[in-house]
Amino acid sequence: MLSSRVPPAFAGRSLLEYLAQRFRYHDEAAWRAFIETRRVTVDGRAARPSQLLARGTLVSFEPPAAEPEIPRELPVVHEEASFLVVEKPAGLVCHADGAFQQNTFLRELERQLSAREQHEVELRLAHRLDRETSGLLVVARSAEAARSFERQFTGGLVEKRYLAIVRGAPAQERFEVDLPIGFSARSEIAIRREASSDARDARDSRTTFEVLERHDDRSLVLCTPHTGRTHQIRVHLEAAGHPVVGDKLYGVPDERYLAWVHAVKAGAPFEVVASFGAEHQLLHAAEIAFAHPLSGEALRFAARWPERFAPFAAR
Repeated sequence: MLSSRVPPAFAGRSLLEYLAQRFRYHDEAAWRAFIETRRVTVDGRAARPSQLLARGTLVSFEPPAAEPEIPRELPVVHEEASFLVVEKPAGLVCHADGAFQQNTFLRELERQLSAREQHEVELRLAHRLDRETSGLLVVARSAEAARSFERQFTGGLVEKRYLAIVRGAPAQERFEVDLPIGFSARSEIAIRREASSDARDARDSRTTFEVLERHDDRSLVLCTPHTGRTHQIRVHLEAAGHPVVGDKLYGVPDERYLAWVHAVKAGAPFEVVASFGAEHQLLHAAEIAFAHPLSGEALRFAARWPERFAPFAAR
């Protein structure tokens, strides 16, 4: 635990200002994340970033353990003044979360662009992907672009397509899952969703699927979500009886997921990861289409074929 007393020069300033300006080994975004995750206290109590400080106030900080290493290569598919389209590798979180505060997709991209342009670059994610999902992410470089993307994503105006390697061979070439998604009432895992009208806070959800390749125990499937629910594709594929290969949460019992979490914290021996069929779930954000945030021009972008799919599919 690191502690400091607020000097007279910072009396009347906010907690976030105090930390970001006095202790520059973390930037403002990182300090905000530490405050919001209660790693920073004021006189022993949780605080808000905007809390004003008095002279002599005790500010304490519990530094996180060393963050896990992350993939650093972030291929840029498209770049211009107002936004970028970038490929996120599997295994990289989008934003600060849990053990990852600095080693995130957003912070790494900001670091790389700041180093290239020789000034501080601030970016905004237009949307997110799960840590284990790879593929295209849209990133705004201006407030105007961020507002446009927010309207498009919340309004259902963005078209997205994913590739997935799933267990088994679906009987139909094309099929649809039109089932509401909410928090699972049958699971002890708080983040787990299920496709059921009985799920807590269930919302209408629809995904269409097209089988591109079939094999004895796996298939390559093109997935098109028509709504934007958390874990939607993974939940709907589980409901269809063909969960994503490598998925640790869906298509497996709670006990197996919890055992995997415990193994990760203990060092994740290879055999535990391999038992799921792949190191990371085989889901890839392959295409995205939207209107240019400033001109309104129709745009479409495609990701490269994911090399991690090569052992599982011919394409």
